[in-house]
Amino acid sequence: RERYRILTAPFPEELLDVLSAPGGGGRLTFAGDDLLDSATGAAYPVVDGIPDFSLASAAREEKPAADEWGWLRELYTPLGPLLLGSHQAGNMALAGAVADAAVGGWALSVPCGMGEHEIEMARANPHAHILCVQAQWNPLLETRRRALAAKIANLYFARGSAILLPLQDESVEAVWTANGFHLYTAPELAMTQIARVTKPGGLVAGVSLVSGGPRYVDALLDLSGRRFP
Repeated sequence: RERYRILTAPFPEELLDVLSAPGGGGRLTFAGDDLLDSATGAAYPVVDGIPDFSLASAAREEKPAADEWGWLRELYTPLGPLLLGSHQAGNMALAGAVADAAVGGWALSVPCGMGEHEIEMARANPHAHILCVQAQWNPLLETRRRALAAKIANLYFARGSAILLPLQDESVEAVWTANGFHLYTAPELAMTQIARVTKPGGLVAGVSLVSGGPRYVDALLDLSGRRFP
């Protein structure tokens, strides 16, 4: 319930420095309830302070709504990476290093998780702006809830896709993708977009499932990998 509590949060206008139409473009304009693209006339709704660049035709009417069985999935989903050999301490350290690389600029987390890595990034470099991009509402709202509880102010949120990032060219200093590379349905498009939005010399890092570990992990990878693109 707390996750979906409407906050009547303001739109953080510093996001205008990096946001664009999905796939790239110029600076957007904030006009009350929407972000406007003067080049195309497109309008993107802002839902409780979070800009929504999803490709759903009814994006304006769609509100963050609870998933009836989402709570159950969130109980068992975190166990998957642990069973498959995820090294959480190492992942956190790598995420913090990505945030450090942003210095006082922007770091992108795509796809955004449920807040563990993103909050660590915000703490590792309080001078950086950490932008969380995800196509689903759940991770964005949960990360925002945890950030508010932890009194972290340098996390920002946008609903969008990794294969059509709503960011200007060369707008971020660093990119983090946790548990994302193997989940991209179109990895070439996602990596092309990540390269487009990263400044020259910027850092791109993340984690992914790989084979070659303990035998039981490889067996689990073989079974679970059938669910991946």
